[in-house]
Amino acid sequence: MKDVSIIIVNYNTYKYTINCIKSIIENSYGLDIEIIVIDNGSREFNLEEIKKMSKMIFVTRNDNNEGFSSANNKGIQLSTGKYILLLNNDTIILPNTLQLAKSYMDQNPLVGILGCKLLNPDYTLQPSIVNYPRVFNDLLKLCIPEFFRKNTPKKRAFISNHLKPLTKIGLGLFYNANDITYVEIVVGAFMFTRREALNEIGLLDEGFFFMVEEADWCYRFMKNGWKICYFPAAKIIHYGGAALNQEFPGKYFVQMYKSRLYYYQKHLSKANSYLFIFGVSTILFIKVLLMIAILPVFDDQKKKKQISKLNTYKRTIKMLIKPSIRKMNVLENDF
Repeated sequence: MKDVSIIIVNYNTYKYTINCIKSIIENSYGLDIEIIVIDNGSREFNLEEIKKMSKMIFVTRNDNNEGFSSANNKGIQLSTGKYILLLNNDTIILPNTLQLAKSYMDQNPLVGILGCKLLNPDYTLQPSIVNYPRVFNDLLKLCIPEFFRKNTPKKRAFISNHLKPLTKIGLGLFYNANDITYVEIVVGAFMFTRREALNEIGLLDEGFFFMVEEADWCYRFMKNGWKICYFPAAKIIHYGGAALNQEFPGKYFVQMYKSRLYYYQKHLSKANSYLFIFGVSTILFIKVLLMIAILPVFDDQKKKKQISKLNTYKRTIKMLIKPSIRKMNVLENDF
């Protein structure tokens, strides 16, 4: 049995994948690892080039984009490690991260999933933990100006000093980034998982095509008595949303709300699901009306951006109120 199986899903972000693998090879000393790369039907993907990077790499390709959860599940089923790391391909493993994560898991047998400290490319902090999805929080975030939803050092300091109650509803989660903490959810860019726990809980739910799958998984681990741990001694650089930002900048938003609705339908009452549909649709409808009203005041460049955002909101409303659309792959279909 390998020490760690590292599973990487690639989708039209080949350069990120190459750099990610290089960082693993450079920083996996002392560990017996395997790297399993699942390509999700990318347009350009050099399978042989990746294989040549190391004998520890196994590569397989899907004919189509089967979704993040499905691709990771395929990797999990191919893996042999005592621990399984689901790692986003737009990441760079920093020195000692894998060794420290394994050591902590060895010493803490009740931890089912371990997450690390996420850093931006400039080494500033990035949110590494989140709360379980809650309908009230989702509706409130939609009403809060974007200033309060972006996580930067200055904004973290401003909110922590002057608007501390906002931290309790998940707006950036301004936790102490240097403390080992048991949390609700670790961000899915780095999920270091115990095989024993995974065998008990099961694979990722493929109903989550992309996004919120880590929330569902962490919730299921917690319900079965396993702890979710934020472990800041392990660190990675995370570029964030590489595949979606390049391929589907507007549909990323639609997919987020589709996944959150599926989470509520799965784990909460019908009343919560209906409240989410009604609340999000109403808020977005009001935003659409306001944007249409002020559109004439923008110059051509800003007007183009506003129209794109307006169309994204309209597609999100349509997805929420029409069950037939929710069954579609919203990333690769127009509606």
